[in-house]
Amino acid sequence: MIPYQFLALPIIAFPLILITGIVLIPVVSNYADHDLAEKAAQQTKLWFWSHLISGIAFGTGLLALFFYFAFLIGAANPPLANFISPLCCYWGSFTRIWHGS
Repeated sequence: MIPYQFLALPIIAFPLILITGIVLIPVVSNYADHDLAEKAAQQTKLWFWSHLISGIAFGTGLLALFFYFAFLIGAANPPLANFISPLCCYWGSFTRIWHGS
């Protein structure tokens, strides 16, 4: 059994890694200005690393969700885990589809 202190690490790490990945994405303030869009598109390494870090963050989020449900089930509260688990999965799928990723 993993100590509960280690179960909190992915929960804390998920938003921090996600913020890092999002901040690295090149900003285009006006897509109608083709020069700005072209300058942002030329930063392929920055796009690559930002999306890779964001992908790692979402993987960490799934790990955090798994640890959270393991805690709920281990805390003798399976009805709550059985209710929240599908709800979170459907909501996560819906938001990913809605945002087009």
